[in-house]
Amino acid sequence: MNLLIDMGNSRIKWAVWDSGLQAGGSEPLTPAPFTGRLAAAWQGLDTPAGIYVANVAGEAAAVDVADCCRRCWNLQPVFLQTEREYRGLVNGYAQPEQLGVDRWLAMLAGWSQYRDNLCIAVCGTAVTVDIITADGRHAGGYIFPGAWLMQESLIGGTAGIRTEPGAASGAQPGMSTGECLRNGTHLAVAAFLDRIMADCRRQHGADFLCLISGGGAEAAVDLVTATCRLEPDLVLRGLAVAAEVSR
Repeated sequence: MNLLIDMGNSRIKWAVWDSGLQAGGSEPLTPAPFTGRLAAAWQGLDTPAGIYVANVAGEAAAVDVADCCRRCWNLQPVFLQTEREYRGLVNGYAQPEQLGVDRWLAMLAGWSQYRDNLCIAVCGTAVTVDIITADGRHAGGYIFPGAWLMQESLIGGTAGIRTEPGAASGAQPGMSTGECLRNGTHLAVAAFLDRIMADCRRQHGADFLCLISGGGAEAAVDLVTATCRLEPDLVLRGLAVAAEVSR
């Protein structure tokens, strides 16, 4: 079996690939140090044949995870990088390495499964959206704050909003400040995804399928009106594809 690790902006997620993706777990990056929590969570795992990592959490966090892997199994993890082209998917950036590896792997997972016009949306601390045309060309993307980050920004940056962040109760207007905040921020994410899908249809003259992943995916799927599909763990699945452990 192989261990796949997705180091995001606020959490580290992992899963095991053994003839398919199997349930794993996650730990927040804060409070530091997080390596003790990781080692305890990994204690019951068999020694993996390989460890593959997608890291957007920074160099210091990468060093800590590598140290943890060596202490647990005496193995050095492989940190995957964004590529210019892989399996027919072509990176649209002029400097391919500047595209976040999490975005690249999420696209790779979606492209490997569908090979069609796609919008790949990963809803986490930030929302990243990348557009793939049916010929495998990455046609660019967007990055904007996720619903939870918008809520925290408003709570921390205003004097009049004093409530707790949370999930939306729906798309209807809120009847309390907290409900207004939660429904408004989650609806903002969904409305942006709907706008992107409409623009893609107009620009390319074809329908696009939106694949939604990440911690905020379920809330977004419930509110998006365009054709969309919940696809959990796109980054982890992309890791399996890029590391060729899924063959």
